[in-house]
Amino acid sequence: MSSPFFKRLVYWFAPHGLVKRYEFWRHKIDAKRIYSAYRLPERELVEIFPGIERQVVGLTPGSFFRPPTMVLPLAELLTLMAICQHKSFQKAFEIGTFSGESTQAIALSTPPESRVSTLDIQAYEPGLAFAGRSEAGKIEVLIGDSRHFDFSAYAGQCDFVYIDGNHTYPFVKSDTEIALRLLKPGGVILWDDYIFDPAHPDCSGVKQALEELSLPRLYRIKGTRFAVHCSQ
Repeated sequence: MSSPFFKRLVYWFAPHGLVKRYEFWRHKIDAKRIYSAYRLPERELVEIFPGIERQVVGLTPGSFFRPPTMVLPLAELLTLMAICQHKSFQKAFEIGTFSGESTQAIALSTPPESRVSTLDIQAYEPGLAFAGRSEAGKIEVLIGDSRHFDFSAYAGQCDFVYIDGNHTYPFVKSDTEIALRLLKPGGVILWDDYIFDPAHPDCSGVKQALEELSLPRLYRIKGTRFAVHCSQ
């Protein structure tokens, strides 16, 4: 009868064992890269936006109970609304509409004359959160791949860009470059999922792309998943 040691030896060095060994070490290397310490400096929301503590934001009861995945947690939703309300953005652009919940939050938290454009690669079914609501009148819904969409009409026109599209590195890198072209002086870029759920390692693209940047005033917002850049 073969010894346990011999069986393990055969397991590791047989072709299937080599594959398992490769996958084991690749997982360890990828995990070390993906889950390494977040390097963006962390700041309190009130440090980044002095005076924001005076804002009062709220939600309707229908917003209290929401699907557990693929939507902003309440802390992030309220933070997004507080920033928009505090800064009174006139022209906002969102990359990644999905259900339109964050789009609606931006529209609700900006002045009546503001305009919000939102882009997604496909229309959301069964329908967007703001459909049929009064704030829909200030929202422009766009369909297209952000890597190929013509943004020229929005270049240098936006005082707020919210990035929550595809979270893989190539998309985040491209969307960030686009956002910087859209932004006018004094504007704000906000990224979701800089802090990401380990169950979704593909979201590590946000962390990787942002930590490669050499941008002043680029921070992680304490207590949230958000990263933010405030231009001068």
